[in-house]
Amino acid sequence: MVFPAEGLESSSLSDIVEDPLVREAEDQKIIRSILEYVRESDDARRTRLDRSRRNRDIFFGKQDWSHKQKGQSKEHLPKSSVAVELFHAFVKRSLIQFGDWFSVDFSLGSKVPVPANRIRDLLRVFIDNLPDNHSATMTSTLALRIADSTKIALNESLMIFKVYGRHIAQDQFFVEAGQSLFDEQTGREAPGEDKLVSKQVKAWRLFIDIINPEDYYPDPSGSGLYEIHEVERDLHEVQEAAALGIYDPIEVGKLEAGFRDATKEAQRSARAAQPSQVGSFRRKVLIWEFWGTILDEDGQVLHRNVIATVANKKYLIRRPEPNPFWHSQSPFVVAPLIRVPFSVWHKALMDHAADLNIALNEMFNLMLDGGLSSVWGIKQLKSEYLIDPRSVSEGIPQGATLVIKSEVPPGEDVLKTVHSGQIPTDAMAIFEMLNREFTQAALTNEIKLGSLPAKQVRATEVIEASQNQAVILDSIATDIEHSAIEPILRKAFLTIIQFLDDADFDMVQGAIGQQATVALLGLSKAKRYVLFAKSFSFKAFGLSATLARVRDFQKTMALMQAVFANPILLRAFIKRFSEDKVLQQLMKQLNINPEYMQKNEQELAELPQALQEIAALQSMMQASRGGNAGGGGAGLAAEDVGEPALPAEINAEVQPLTRMAPNA
Repeated sequence: MVFPAEGLESSSLSDIVEDPLVREAEDQKIIRSILEYVRESDDARRTRLDRSRRNRDIFFGKQDWSHKQKGQSKEHLPKSSVAVELFHAFVKRSLIQFGDWFSVDFSLGSKVPVPANRIRDLLRVFIDNLPDNHSATMTSTLALRIADSTKIALNESLMIFKVYGRHIAQDQFFVEAGQSLFDEQTGREAPGEDKLVSKQVKAWRLFIDIINPEDYYPDPSGSGLYEIHEVERDLHEVQEAAALGIYDPIEVGKLEAGFRDATKEAQRSARAAQPSQVGSFRRKVLIWEFWGTILDEDGQVLHRNVIATVANKKYLIRRPEPNPFWHSQSPFVVAPLIRVPFSVWHKALMDHAADLNIALNEMFNLMLDGGLSSVWGIKQLKSEYLIDPRSVSEGIPQGATLVIKSEVPPGEDVLKTVHSGQIPTDAMAIFEMLNREFTQAALTNEIKLGSLPAKQVRATEVIEASQNQAVILDSIATDIEHSAIEPILRKAFLTIIQFLDDADFDMVQGAIGQQATVALLGLSKAKRYVLFAKSFSFKAFGLSATLARVRDFQKTMALMQAVFANPILLRAFIKRFSEDKVLQQLMKQLNINPEYMQKNEQELAELPQALQEIAALQSMMQASRGGNAGGGGAGLAAEDVGEPALPAEINAEVQPLTRMAPNA
């Protein structure tokens, strides 16, 4: 979105220029500076964008097969796409399925009239109802957008968000009493049918958009001098913004010719994996929204910390204005997944994995061609012996019958196989080696991809196999929380506090209650902002908490295994600790609500009989396994505990549960 300052009182820094010629010269100087910034940033990011497009093509299953000959296999293995979807699912699950994923805390000495939990509720009502595509009827949540942005960052290195707000039209519904009707039979008036009446009202809403990295132009030096957002808008949208006073109507009036960029349209089509060309009747406007400091040709500051907008590369439709946000920062939040010191664009996780996916494709197609060739082979045909040589002009299908001439000498081969292909002996070993390298480069393994290994793997081997990836995954999760989620929440909260007076009163009151709403809206904008801006801090923990649950479960199960294996420890444990609380803790670590599984009164009455049946079943199981179920043998394999759909670390550690009841 490119209208972040709607509803603000704007005072253009160039309004002091009275002479039209002087203003025109000033505008051209600003346009040249912004154009130079765009060129400078675009030159610095080309290598990164080329790498990103290649990663994205592999994600969509696209590969250059121009070196292949007719008839050769061109299959594409979805290794990269599965790895990206797995990470995306992990982030989505952590932010949606496991309850709260961030907290709001008071700073010491703060004297705010609203408790922290109400501030959290206020923030949640906005971030859980983010308008989508400028429409109030379609909404999304911040959790979903963060999860979606990881797909972009895995292939293109950066998660880029834009946090701002604007007024949107939304429907309000009312009930209008119908006109009373006279009933001749009863002699009384009957109330008429109520009518549904709606009207459109404007209310301020929070926007948090995911920004396409190809539309983002940062300062390549890393000093943060500027950030530029490129976007295409329909001409009527720009005209509506000009009518609201955001853009200069005179400059917007020069945009009637429209603007089309075939290269950009092709890039957007490739990104979305679908055609994005628009009809000729839609006149598009290319907009560069500038945030930062503008320098002149001599390197001197023209305007500091301003917003300005250039349309179609030559019209300054919004002259430099002071940053409209009271937090004095740009609305962008940029976070990498793999950090590179001194870099602006950093590194994508799929940079190396995509190349390995290509190598896997080549090896797979080689083996597939070898298998097909071993069946069909290469044949030699003496067509002069056929009655109708045209019958084999397009090849000889399997099971075909060849009709030969009667004068063919006895024993003469009309069709002869001269070469039979075979799969190279070392091909499978090389394929497995490449597959291992891919899983390591993508920070995943067979278990994280959702399938257990084919061989019998002990619990300790399962844990050791994923320790290296777990450390890096913890680091990435921490970076997402500290570099992306927490800055987004902070900017969103500060933006809400600044524009709270223009928000939907019913929505705010429904979220935090009447008392807190009166306390907030009873303060002036400036006083409210000063009071709240430095009083709160935000802590994101959804991703790290999800990873911690698995580790906590492992530690708890290791403790219980040690306790039940030693009679002395078992006696001390039973004397001091509650078995019921331990079980509840284990269930919470697996994100299972214990209340859903509690017995009712009837089930409690049947408990003695159930315990006898469990003891009988355990005796049968022990006998079927040769009496070693409760011993301290080698243990169960990963496939023998739990369901494959559960995390492998948890599956492997379920083993001690089978020993508790018999030993106890």
